[in-house]
Amino acid sequence: MRAKGSVCLLPFFLVQSLVAQAIDFSNLDTASRKKGITTTPATLDGNTFSHDTGYDTLAHACEAASSAGRLLVISKAWTNVSALNCAANTAFFGTGTIQLAAGAIMTTPVPAICGAQGFDVSRSGPGSVVFTTDPFNVGSNPRCFGAAGDGSHDDTLSIQAAIDAATGPWNGATGYPATTFAVLPAGAYKTTAQLRVYKAGSPHPGSQCYESFSLRGAGKALSVIYYNGSNLTPAIRAIGAEMMFTDFSVVDRNATGWISGIDYDGEELIGRSTESTIANVVIDCHSHAGDGITIGRSSFQADSLSINHPEIRGCSSGRGVVSLNGNALSTVLDHPVIYRTWIGVMSGTSTNVSIFGGEFDNNDVNFMPGAGSVFLVEGVRSEGSKRTMYTGVGAYGQNFTLQSYVLASNNMNRPHTKTTTTAGASRIELATAGFTFGDYILIAGAGRNGGDLHTKITAMSTLTSVTINPAIATAVSEAQVVLDETVNQNTLEENGGGPYVHIGNLFNPKSGATVSGSNGPQVFIGNSWRMNIANPFGYTAVSPTPAPGPGILFGNWYNASPLSAMPNFGGKSAESK
Repeated sequence: MRAKGSVCLLPFFLVQSLVAQAIDFSNLDTASRKKGITTTPATLDGNTFSHDTGYDTLAHACEAASSAGRLLVISKAWTNVSALNCAANTAFFGTGTIQLAAGAIMTTPVPAICGAQGFDVSRSGPGSVVFTTDPFNVGSNPRCFGAAGDGSHDDTLSIQAAIDAATGPWNGATGYPATTFAVLPAGAYKTTAQLRVYKAGSPHPGSQCYESFSLRGAGKALSVIYYNGSNLTPAIRAIGAEMMFTDFSVVDRNATGWISGIDYDGEELIGRSTESTIANVVIDCHSHAGDGITIGRSSFQADSLSINHPEIRGCSSGRGVVSLNGNALSTVLDHPVIYRTWIGVMSGTSTNVSIFGGEFDNNDVNFMPGAGSVFLVEGVRSEGSKRTMYTGVGAYGQNFTLQSYVLASNNMNRPHTKTTTTAGASRIELATAGFTFGDYILIAGAGRNGGDLHTKITAMSTLTSVTINPAIATAVSEAQVVLDETVNQNTLEENGGGPYVHIGNLFNPKSGATVSGSNGPQVFIGNSWRMNIANPFGYTAVSPTPAPGPGILFGNWYNASPLSAMPNFGGKSAESK
């Protein structure tokens, strides 16, 4: 909590109230008339008010209100105000405006009344507003800065003002600003630009971070931010350490999407753990472009981020959670619910991600580890996803561990689509979306001498722009593209250097619950394939690549063909019943 008496600078915008006030002019006391006050004191929520009407300068109106111990109602449009220093007991209310001159500073307490009776101090013109006190023992409140929370009024500046008011001035002794937290009461908050949770242009060399800032909602079903801003920015951009974002929802309402719902970038000064938390939030991409939560976009140190009980949905052409660089270390997801995304969780190169519990449903790919990464999945359940895991890092090593995972069902439905392409092309455009990473497909007439081409989708830049291997041998026009039914469609495409470890997992669907070969070791201990899978490990004469690497099988069970059909993986296979 920020110490009483600390100050805060807000953005330079026009001060403007949002709600008209009803002021009683019927009674004017003699003392007020002698002082030039032409309004009667009016009582509103137990506070006595004075009016700015009749004063030649706003400073005079403020001085009179302050000396009388009254709160000042602003009804006029004050422009080019050069200075305004109200006493600590003076606050503003009303429907007027105050536009400060460039370089001017207005000193006032943070509004003590929130909602319809509070004066909106979020837009102050080219000058600055300095708050003398912070009365918010429960956090800075956007409704004190004019937020309507009705889903239609633009509340961007009001929420930004609350965030700024909850952060103190730069502390030269510690190198960080003093901070507290902002609250987001129950309501629907429309925003039209990214919310900035970082200190741009701070005097600390190379650092913009906020320390220990929190944004707290009333509940993920109660406090909802509806983002209507640019598709080139996230809804919330955070730079800092020991931050917390909790108990609210962020929903994309821009048809062209966003960068992400929350973009967390950690600390610019590499060398310390940032240890921030995102908890009990909903991120809804609304089937638009973009990601749910992005980590480490600017290569800052963003390690030890805890993402607890998130619900991330509708990122159908993006990632639910993605770490973007090697400084986004030790990300932990606790009981996430991630569904209808292109990729559920994707790790960057040389990062480590741990997922404990939760549900991954109806995603194209649940997990995509990066080269050199360490990726742990434990106690997760999945149904309706097209692929459990995909990686295409070649010979690069990656430690992937799947433990106590339940694959209840998987989605083998793919569209019949078409493509037009030239001979030798390895990147093709599909007419419709629906295929995904790791799909073996058949392209009619695109093979050698006009035969059918059996190929595999190894990469995707969009939902319809895919890279295949082998490449097109014969040019085709409007050629049919279907899922290749002659090949095992592996739910685990482990195409890297491994090692890949599978312990105590249950694979239940009838088809597609197979595991590809890899360029490195694979270990299977105590796994179960319940349905009639012809070959749970996915090796056939048609699809032997990459060749099975060295491996260990111990105590696995499957209801399929005879035990001798189990591949040896270059090691020893124990009894599997």
